Amino acid sequence: MKAYGIIGGLPPGKSMYLRILFVALILIVAIIAHGCGSTTSENTNTANTANTTNTTVRTQPTPIPKENEAPTLSPVFNAYCAALASNDEPALRRVLAKETIAAGEEQVKDDGLKSLMEVHADERITPERCETFNETINGDEGVAWIRSPAFPNAIDVVFVRENDAWKITTRSPSINVPK
Repeated sequence: MKAYGIIGGLPPGKSMYLRILFVALILIVAIIAHGCGSTTSENTNTANTANTTNTTVRTQPTPIPKENEAPTLSPVFNAYCAALASNDEPALRRVLAKETIAAGEEQVKDDGLKSLMEVHADERITPERCETFNETINGDEGVAWIRSPAFPNAIDVVFVRENDAWKITTRSPSINVPK
């Protein structure tokens, strides 16, 4: 028995018919899959096809309302910003909590850095761009919102009192980090 065309065993006329049917079936499935595959559309404006600009609107985060100017914790964050801006590691160590210094020293060792200043180098802080607000204090722990070039939308940070002085930590109630 002689094989004919791609689909063996069929005479040449039937083979062509089945090829066309097969290609048409593949095209139909592809069109249906393409039409059903996407749930978003780039531009839903069908009335004006000349306007093809992206209509996506970026929203800014809702500003955090200020309840207070953090009178107790602002001096600590301002000293932190000043120490970073002037590259003064002893001053930085005076405002960091023990736990933060220990974690920073471990990072210095693990990453092969030269100093604690290098751990904080990417924060790009200047004293005039540091802001602290909405502090709440409960015993020897306080939380205040800070805003800086590293956190332009603000983040809440935990401060602790050590030896009657407030110190800043790298902990945030907004960020759950497993221990």
